[in-house]
Amino acid sequence: MHKDEASRLFAALADENSVKLAKMLNNRGDMNYDALLNVVGCNIMAFNRSLESMLNSKLVLLNNDIYSINKELLDTLLKFIVTPCSCTHK
Repeated sequence: MHKDEASRLFAALADENSVKLAKMLNNRGDMNYDALLNVVGCNIMAFNRSLESMLNSKLVLLNNDIYSINKELLDTLLKFIVTPCSCTHK
C-alpha cells in the first residue's frame, strides 16, 4: 500500500458514521441496509453519504443486498500504519 491509497481510505473513514459503520461490519459481520442503518443510528442522508464513501473506497463491499467489510483491505491499511517507514525524512 502506498501513502496515497492510505490517505484515500482514511478520507473514507473521516466521519463518525463511517467509523461506526466499519466497526459494526467488522465486529458483527455482514448486514443488510436496514440493519446497518438501525445500528449506526444516524439520519438517512448522513448514513447514505457515509455508506457511499465506504463503497467507493472499497472498504465496504455489497453483494446481493448484503454489506460486508473488506477485511483484507482494512488489515492492509492497519498494517501500513503500524509498519515503520523506510523513508529518510525526519
